[in-house]
Amino acid sequence: MNKQHNIEENEWLTGVAVFLIRERGLAYLDVLRSLLDRYGFNILSELAIHEDQRQTLAKWIDSSEQEPVDWPGNGGLPAYFLAVHDVHPVMEQPSSRETPGRTESPRIF
Repeated sequence: MNKQHNIEENEWLTGVAVFLIRERGLAYLDVLRSLLDRYGFNILSELAIHEDQRQTLAKWIDSSEQEPVDWPGNGGLPAYFLAVHDVHPVMEQPSSRETPGRTESPRIF
């Protein structure tokens, strides 16, 4: 497989992002949905994280981080997923030769 083929094959992912909402953010889900809609994001899927799975997910995320996350002090445990699509992604120019096909949308960040 060549890089161009990989880029074309994954083009449908352009503008797709997953937001992880923490426990304290649950109170603002309606506000977040409204803001996403206003700024041109379609919600593709939403999923509440069952309470008995939150700690397991937090541990898994911690294992991939360089420093442990202070879950209680930073909004609580992960509690909800929102998968969204940016219908008007702003295409970022490649920053180096190593990432020529990079097309992340800075609007998501």
